[in-house]
Order: sequence, then structure tokens, then C-alpha cells
Amino acid sequence: MTNKFRRLFEEHGLMALRRQRAFAAQIGNSTWDYDRDAGTIKFGSVMTCPVQLLGLDSQAQNTWHWAWAIEDLPVDAAQLQAARQMKELGEREMIEELTASKLPRNRVPAQMLGAVAQAVTGSGAFYRGNVAEHGWLYLVDVPAPGAPTAPELVGVLGEGFTTYEFRNHREAVRSFVTQLGLPFTSDGPEMQITLPDGVTLLAHFDQRDRMVKLGSRAPV
Repeated sequence: MTNKFRRLFEEHGLMALRRQRAFAAQIGNSTWDYDRDAGTIKFGSVMTCPVQLLGLDSQAQNTWHWAWAIEDLPVDAAQLQAARQMKELGEREMIEELTASKLPRNRVPAQMLGAVAQAVTGSGAFYRGNVAEHGWLYLVDVPAPGAPTAPELVGVLGEGFTTYEFRNHREAVRSFVTQLGLPFTSDGPEMQITLPDGVTLLAHFDQRDRMVKLGSRAPV
């Protein structure tokens, strides 16, 4: 993974994870059905959403293949706008993971590509639809979650730093709360984040800027 892509992911990864968690809670274990002609994806009886096709995550070939690079893909051009937007970003910022038509799966997990694409394009979530040994990755247009709560953010930060290798936890948290529009102060090893309900989230970092403790304080 290149440093440029890693920085892009660390800037947007926590926000993407928050939206993924909310999306997963909405659709639960619903079945999915992609309507290629309509450009929508249906999740059981829960919702039907506009969709963009991002790429193919193939276990059989052990590759990620961007949708913009797949020849004779039988979908409307409107469903490839997000994939092409990622390519344009890659060309502009010289990010190899976004401009190479194919990537080995062990180089960058598809969910990291989906997270970055979701954030950059403003989509609500991404979804991996499995077909045999292949997984098509879709960007799904769903509303963003509501106002954040302390338990929700504790869950996002805990899962994010456990699942992914963020090199600088402090900067990732700073980007996350800034994107959420939450006021915060950062003094020494502690960051205090004020939530809309008045609860204060307390994040403690070590000398390497890795989060070592997370708690909350009720409103005075």
C-alpha cells in the first residue's frame, strides 16, 4: 500500500466505518438484488437504493479490478461515474491504487477501497454482493446517520483501530470529529470531544499518538 493511499484512508476511514455500521444495522440480514437496468439495489423489503458499480473483488483471480477498466461491462455509464471519479482523483494526486486497472487483493483490501470511494464521492455506504467466487462492490446512495452519540463513537473508534492499521490515531480522530462538525480540544495526551447531547468523549493517546484509553463524561 502506498503512503498516499494510506493517508487518504486514514483521513476518511473512521467516517466511512461509521456510515457502514449504520447501513449494516439498517439492512440486517436482508437478501440483495441488483437491477442493472434500473441502476438500483434492493435489500429485501427494507429499502431500494440508487447504486454505482465500483469494481470486482475476485477471489478466483485474487485481484481487485476497477469497474472503469472492465471492457464491455453491460451497465449504463451513469453507474460508472463514481469509479471514474476515483480514477480522476488518482491521476490528479498520483495515487497508484486508484489508477492501476488491477490490484492484487492482498495489497489493499476491497473494503478500504470502498471506504475511500464512499467518502470521496459522498455516497452513503458500500456493499459487497457475492456472486460465486466473485464479489461486486457497489456504492449505495443512502442517507447519512443522525447525530452521533457517545456509545456509537466509542464503537466506531474501537472497531476502527482494532480492524485497521492506523499509523496516527490522534490525527485520524481529529479528521473524524472535524468531519462530524464536533467541537474538540486537544491538550497534551488527552482530546476532549463535545457531543450534541452535552456528553464529553475523552480520548487519551500515548507518545506515539496511539489511542490507549477512551471514556466519556456526563454533562455537568
